[in-house]
Amino acid sequence: MMGKTEKKLESDSRFPSGEWNGFFIQPGSRQRFVMEMFLEFCDARMSGGGDDIVGKFTISGRYDLETGRCSWAKQYVGQHCVDYGGVSREQGIVGGWTIQGAAPGWQGPFFIWPRALGDLESVFERVFVEFELESLDFFGADEPAGTESEFPEKVPAG
Repeated sequence: MMGKTEKKLESDSRFPSGEWNGFFIQPGSRQRFVMEMFLEFCDARMSGGGDDIVGKFTISGRYDLETGRCSWAKQYVGQHCVDYGGVSREQGIVGGWTIQGAAPGWQGPFFIWPRALGDLESVFERVFVEFELESLDFFGADEPAGTESEFPEKVPAG
């Protein structure tokens, strides 16, 4: 009888499997909406699930070790799907999200990081500006994100 093959989780320190924290910002808001999730990285694929103010969700996507880029779909249970795209920076992943088919401009930035690293929110503005300057204008903005004072509030996960 053959045994079940165990998955070999990613060994690259930029993509550790386990608990992750993060937040996203909605258009017209300066609030950081908290996300709590469990992510698994294996063979260039990422999967997992979590919870935020909108509800419970699953995650399915890909990551690239050479470029550090990743993209995934965040599917809310019984609701809509949100597309995420970003790049590994400063022990986390920074980038943008969008809802396909939603009203124009329904997109915004996000930042996630492994929970074991503690609270990394303070590095968001720096890594977001770096990401935006090298991206293909993922967010449609003419200028990089602002200062810490522009994003003062945090809303906890549902």
